[in-house]
Amino acid sequence: MEDDATALNTSLKNIVYTLDRNKLNAECQRWAFANGKCFVQYYFTQNDDLNNDSNVIPYPFTIYPSPYSRNEYEKACQIQYGINKLIHRLAIDINLMDSVFQNLIECDPFIRRLRNIYNHIQQLPYRNVAETCIIRTDYMLQQMNTLTDKTKLRLIEINTISIGLGAAAKLMHAWHKKFLTQVRPDLVSQLPENESHDIIIDTLFESWKIYNKPKAIILLIKTEREFNIGDQMLIEQGLLLRESSSSLLVKQVTFIDVCQNCSLNPEGILYFNDFEVALVYYRSAYDPKHFYNEKIWQGYIMLESSRAIKCPSLRYHLAGTKCFQLALMNKTFLKEVFQENEQYIKDLQDITEEMFTIDQAVNDPLVLQRILDTPESFYLKQSREGGGNVYCGSKLKERIDQIITDKQSNRYFLMSRIYAPIYSSLIRSSITKNNENSLCEKEINGELGIFGSLISQNDTVIYERMGGSLFRSKPTINIEGGIASGQGYIDSILLLPENESHDIIIDTLFESWKIYNKPKAIILLIKTEREFNIGDQMLIEQGLLLRESSSSLLVKQVTFIDVCQNCSLNLEGILYFNDFEVALVYYRSAYDPKHFYNEKIWQAYIMLESSRAIKCPSLRYHLAGMKCFQLALMNKTFLKEVFQENEQHIKDLQDITEEMFTIDQAVNDPLVLQRILDTPESFYLKQSREGGGNVYCGSKLKERIDQIITDKQSNRYFLMSRIYAPIYSSLIRSSITKNNENSLCEKEINGELGIFGSLISQNDTVIYERMGGSLFRSKPTINIEGGIASGQGYIDSILLV
Repeated sequence: MEDDATALNTSLKNIVYTLDRNKLNAECQRWAFANGKCFVQYYFTQNDDLNNDSNVIPYPFTIYPSPYSRNEYEKACQIQYGINKLIHRLAIDINLMDSVFQNLIECDPFIRRLRNIYNHIQQLPYRNVAETCIIRTDYMLQQMNTLTDKTKLRLIEINTISIGLGAAAKLMHAWHKKFLTQVRPDLVSQLPENESHDIIIDTLFESWKIYNKPKAIILLIKTEREFNIGDQMLIEQGLLLRESSSSLLVKQVTFIDVCQNCSLNPEGILYFNDFEVALVYYRSAYDPKHFYNEKIWQGYIMLESSRAIKCPSLRYHLAGTKCFQLALMNKTFLKEVFQENEQYIKDLQDITEEMFTIDQAVNDPLVLQRILDTPESFYLKQSREGGGNVYCGSKLKERIDQIITDKQSNRYFLMSRIYAPIYSSLIRSSITKNNENSLCEKEINGELGIFGSLISQNDTVIYERMGGSLFRSKPTINIEGGIASGQGYIDSILLLPENESHDIIIDTLFESWKIYNKPKAIILLIKTEREFNIGDQMLIEQGLLLRESSSSLLVKQVTFIDVCQNCSLNLEGILYFNDFEVALVYYRSAYDPKHFYNEKIWQAYIMLESSRAIKCPSLRYHLAGMKCFQLALMNKTFLKEVFQENEQHIKDLQDITEEMFTIDQAVNDPLVLQRILDTPESFYLKQSREGGGNVYCGSKLKERIDQIITDKQSNRYFLMSRIYAPIYSSLIRSSITKNNENSLCEKEINGELGIFGSLISQNDTVIYERMGGSLFRSKPTINIEGGIASGQGYIDSILLV
């Protein structure tokens, strides 16, 4: 079955197929030109000329957004609070920082020199007015397995210098909103608002204000071969458009300009010609190639030695080196950073992918064998700051050997490769060969960046922001996706409503098994003898076996006949299936009298319930699901007894409860009885005990009620006003067809939504609880019920509007 993300992606792809490609390309071109000063980059050729405007081209971008897990996106946004804290804590504790990258300093002359400059700055008689850092944390989604569409957020890197493309990301959001409004307006609400550009502008502007010199300027330090001209232009324009900043001047300069025009007075005031500088914003200085002579280094030292605010300051820059990502594997390091904040520790551990030092890789036989067997399953990354420089491929072992020979082991580390979900997309390329059509289809996956920022004074954070995103896609055949090279594309995300139904079941069963605390004890799944729902139960079994720490777990699917023949109970209440101790009994049977067709079955059930094994559900939770309690929801006294003084719960339950009557009310209340006689199709007759089905509705309702009274069965049934759900037309893929007819057919349908929840209790106290996930089943409008097994109902899902 296609998951929601793939189905949505396919839907957008099919819509695009119906569009005129030439017209679409022309519309893309008009939009790119309309944002021409902003959504552009500089494309360098072998014979480049910095004054050649023909080398200015739009960024490559996707025509429609890529699906993305809402849960994982929201998780990434929430974790940014912890990332901000991590970067700040490293920056203000140089001893903690040194404990991690001391070995890197010894082998990397670039990092060593930066660290020495930091020592020089500490000897100055004055300090920065403040320090600023704009952060972007990059993630990919790991596809957990091929059986489900479940993904997991994995940290790729944390960037603290030259954070680019925030402006382009905001413009991309605008394009995708415009496109979806034309072709699928119902999806526009699933595009998250994007504050990426605003966070950058607001943080820089606040920094400039803190300097408190209205005539002081901002220096934006760019590279000499700057491709990202549009993004930087939008930042400059954004700053100049701030209401109170009419006096603000932004100068985009290179290190050559700094060397020629900057000066520093004895009080540490930095000047660019005659202008005092309030803020230095680095869009350079992160790569050794930017420091190609000593003059550049001296220009940088002048900037860092000044009282001007730097974004980032040198110590925030150093806090972004990739060696700290490797340190996240160390819980002692995390405790040192976050003190007693267990949530931050848990969050960072949860998103950190498996990593190894080079020494671990070559000295651990198991890791080394994995590298030899599947070298494409690892990334080789540099330990210092900066994107790129990632190696992955068949000659990985040779590359590692060369690194060891060159005594550069501490400059690199290995990380398990991320296999992100793959989607089809239509790309608007910037660079084409022989003037070919710039629209092309690609199989892509992507990387999500979440923005954050902070300003500190005297080691205390005085301003902080989180939010906004940059999504960059790339062809799946590429390890990296550089925007400048045309190998990556500006994209944005379309959030998917998550369905955790399967996860809630698996997680709850697995937690129950763990609570029993016997690693070799098994799970019994009690199924019916004529079990139709084999696929669902197989996925539950597989889901349990795929849990990381559950290699010892065994799940046995058995019937009550198997229980009779193979189960035993000792004097301490320990349940055994043959020689296996049973930790958990999971009932997918035992809810219908038909399942208990002889006394042996009843005795087997009593044996299970009499054991110390955890049951799902236990007998009292089973009884609590009887439908007679639905009728009790009409009684406010009952609700008050259940919820004590929680008026909100009482109000919520009253608000969703449909009108219901006992059989006695139905026949003894003249008004109700008359309604039954006049409109019998407006009521459901339902059983009071647990279990679906057994619903009656129709013209002979009164006769059925009279028969129930005659049989003295009134208390087994109740009446409920019929629900008239919205009706939609849908295309159904049937399982069962007559005479090999086409299995696709159109139907008028309505549906029923189920919401999942779970709990585990000990000694009457809930110790584990989950809510979320849904099941939506549709049925033809002419049917009262829609059984999936009988082919009268259909598995469906919901599109939120």
